[in-house]
Amino acid sequence: MRSVELLSPAGDFEGLKMAVFGGANAVYFGAKGFNARAKANNFGEDLPRAVAFCHMFGVKAYLTLNTIVENDEINELIGTAKYALECGIDAFIVQDFGVVNILKNCFSNIEIHASTQMAVNNYLGALKLKEMGIKRVVLSRETSLEDIKLIKQKTNLEIEYFVQGALCVCFSGNCYLSSRLFGKSGNRGECMQPCRLPYKAFLKGKQLADGYLLSAKDMNMSKRLKELIDAGVDSFKIEGRLRRPAYIAGVTKIYRKIIDNNFLVADEDTTVLKKCFNRGDFTEGYFGGNGNIIDNKIQGHKGLKIGMVVDFVVGNKFNIVKIKSSHNIMRGDVLKFINNGVENATITAVDIKNSNGIYTITTTNKVVVGSDVHLISDVCLETELMGHIKKLPVNFSLLANVGEKLKLEYEFNGKSGIVYGEVCQTANTQPLTENEARTQLSKMGATNFYLNDFKLQTNGVFVRKQELNSLRNMAIEEIENSFIHKGIVDVDYSYISEDLPYSNTKNNNLTYEIGELYNTSRDILIVRPQNYKDFNYSKISHKNAFLFVPSYLTHKDIDMINEILDNNENLGVYADNISYVGYKNKRIILGAKLNIKNVYAIKELINDRVFAIMTSPELTEERYDELSKFYSVPVLKSNFDGFDLMTLVHCPIKMIFGNNCANCKYQDGITYKMENGRILTLKRYKIHSCTFVLR
Repeated sequence: MRSVELLSPAGDFEGLKMAVFGGANAVYFGAKGFNARAKANNFGEDLPRAVAFCHMFGVKAYLTLNTIVENDEINELIGTAKYALECGIDAFIVQDFGVVNILKNCFSNIEIHASTQMAVNNYLGALKLKEMGIKRVVLSRETSLEDIKLIKQKTNLEIEYFVQGALCVCFSGNCYLSSRLFGKSGNRGECMQPCRLPYKAFLKGKQLADGYLLSAKDMNMSKRLKELIDAGVDSFKIEGRLRRPAYIAGVTKIYRKIIDNNFLVADEDTTVLKKCFNRGDFTEGYFGGNGNIIDNKIQGHKGLKIGMVVDFVVGNKFNIVKIKSSHNIMRGDVLKFINNGVENATITAVDIKNSNGIYTITTTNKVVVGSDVHLISDVCLETELMGHIKKLPVNFSLLANVGEKLKLEYEFNGKSGIVYGEVCQTANTQPLTENEARTQLSKMGATNFYLNDFKLQTNGVFVRKQELNSLRNMAIEEIENSFIHKGIVDVDYSYISEDLPYSNTKNNNLTYEIGELYNTSRDILIVRPQNYKDFNYSKISHKNAFLFVPSYLTHKDIDMINEILDNNENLGVYADNISYVGYKNKRIILGAKLNIKNVYAIKELINDRVFAIMTSPELTEERYDELSKFYSVPVLKSNFDGFDLMTLVHCPIKMIFGNNCANCKYQDGITYKMENGRILTLKRYKIHSCTFVLR
């Protein structure tokens, strides 16, 4: 079986070390700007050391430049990329098509990976990425096994796929809810996670459900790894740059074990994964049908169920909770209490006693008798995980001869060098012995090395211990510094200073309408049927009509879209995904969900069949005015009115309301209501498969 990369996250240097020590083949992390985890500590002045640390352990380092970039940030972006390349970064993970354009034209010999935020889940999108010079595609979590196989067969691109961690309820790169509600864009790394808030769902004004209706469980694909690698996946990706180093250590260690153990998953492996972080008792995403991904009762870490509350006594200062458990509950463990699926308390076990499996714990919280007890922080496990480190073998040869400088030759992983000390003097009473020298030089302390092989050549000299310590430290420092990349990277600044084509700005005043329509008085008609199969396309009479091709498309959806376009010669394409940017000889509108916010995204996507460009709804008026000056095709502005704020690939009708396809209630007006009174409307669209949107 071919080898596969294990790719782990890091939000800071401690997390990076845990990923490396846990057995990752590669680590991905962000710089201080342009990455989709703005709340992580990320890397700045310590980036050279971070990359060097990875390379010293034979681990690759990928930098996330996976946000949408504004025009006035281009120079800063180039500076960040230049700095990363000079640090020796191995590849960039990119969302913005403009960033792709800049990187490949301003730098040479650069490796670009397409972020999952590019929303690619089918072979047509992957083929476009290959044309752009992309080496690897990070597929959306919604990509089916069948589509993974097709992507590999038709493109032979490297495929990266998420196997563990948080799952967005919205199709990758298509969530605008945080931006609309709070002015904080997920496409800029600022998501406020409104999906984790409670909602109420109504059908014709009658409440049908409530709870965390948009809160997705965590992914756990540990039992699917063999299928994924057989389908063509080259890299198993763990999500979690915002999670604690202990989480990174534990999850990386378990996946390393599973991969090395021929993809066998033991019960104890699942237990550790649940202890590390477990939202919703895990899901295999969309592999089990239409995606059983929602846990509407608890949106946080559930951990591992270990027992039950058998008694609770209210005291004057402290309450007493009694727990029956076969698990050895330790001081410092954190417990969550869940009754009928709903959390009622979380406590840290401090004052704790055990009598034959009945644990008595004092707390100021109130706990419901009969509650299930879940362990969400295992102090012993975390101590073990954080204490696990790796050391690298270094070989020393010490030459200590009378009248010559003390010389320590070192060799590590093909790198060698010499450091020098004082001139050696003849020993009067205690000449240096091999055992004494080895003992002193092997005291590596908190460094990343251990003494592997040692040789001594001497003719009876005296050497102070401090001198041996100094030589050892100098050698280790030289080895570490040898991994810090010191090259100067050239930038072709002429590319970004080239004159850009200007447009006739009056064309930007073209009007458009989107809907299940055959005609409109607007300049452009974007036809979006509720059911693509049943719509009568022959009745379309508008001269500038374009078929709305959504962002999420399976290969079966592609077959139907192709048939519709091929049978309707005058129907153009409104492409909300790169899959249909350049389809045959069709006129094209670059859709809003391509997230175009800078000139270089247009340069990357433009071709002679582009009829118009729809900018991101997150583009401000000022930015739009600036962007609309460029290019000879109309640049149109979208806004949030009637815009799809979320695209849902799972079926909420089945999951939340219990309907089946034969009894689907989508047409009856389902709404979601937030606690602040905000109403979101659920709509269904069907090509071959169904997708749902919230507006």
